[in-house]
Amino acid sequence: ILCSIGGDHSNQVLKYLDFELIRNNPKIFIGYSDISVLHYAFYSKASLRTFYGPCLISEFGDYPEVLKYTKKSFIEVLTEGTFGEINASEEWTDDFLDWFDQENHTKERASHKSKGYEWWREGHAKGIIVGGCVPSINHTLGTEYWIDPRDTLFFVDIPEGSPGESIDMATLDAFLADLDNAQVFENIRGLIIGRPYRASDGQNAQLKEIIMKYTKEHNYPILYNVNIGHSSPIITLPLGISGEIDSSKNSFRITESWIK
Repeated sequence: ILCSIGGDHSNQVLKYLDFELIRNNPKIFIGYSDISVLHYAFYSKASLRTFYGPCLISEFGDYPEVLKYTKKSFIEVLTEGTFGEINASEEWTDDFLDWFDQENHTKERASHKSKGYEWWREGHAKGIIVGGCVPSINHTLGTEYWIDPRDTLFFVDIPEGSPGESIDMATLDAFLADLDNAQVFENIRGLIIGRPYRASDGQNAQLKEIIMKYTKEHNYPILYNVNIGHSSPIITLPLGISGEIDSSKNSFRITESWIK
């Protein structure tokens, strides 16, 4: 099941889902952004391992074709079960082309050279990988759908604000404060941050200040600029699977197969 796109209202669907039916009829389920809510619900209520990865319109609708990095990860993860080392992409894009403008249907998005991984705090950590898009995962806080992130490698995907614009850092700070109040940053083993959508250098510096504020009492590693979520290309990442991050090796890797 490949989701068409994200949005804002997956939380309105939850009360209508038959989780016993889903548990007894498992399917590959892929998407990101607001789909985080469904990932959390399927994991917590149906013990279904899902995949944080590309959507049909936003990634597979890219012109002239799916970005090679996105396609390679998608195929390798789903057909081989694991992909070991997750290397940073050599290029990235968050170029905004309005889908409702017909002229954009035959335009290729502009790309930029990637700086690769950045370590906001060095270290080594292993754990189960969970996480999702802020503020989508915030919708599940305090509900039966929330996933306990204790002892995990926790990832954060940072979306747009309004279409084609970066999220306001003060707003993002408030969403991260929700996670802090839920003791997320207190109990994880490592933090992984996806490349923020359309953030300027100044906004990235603000983001680092915010993250360091919420994690200042802890010494776990923090890996930034990973190909997760709203900036393309992106990886297909199995949730609930063992992983490892190690700054000494500039490494982010999956350490088990999702195929049993």
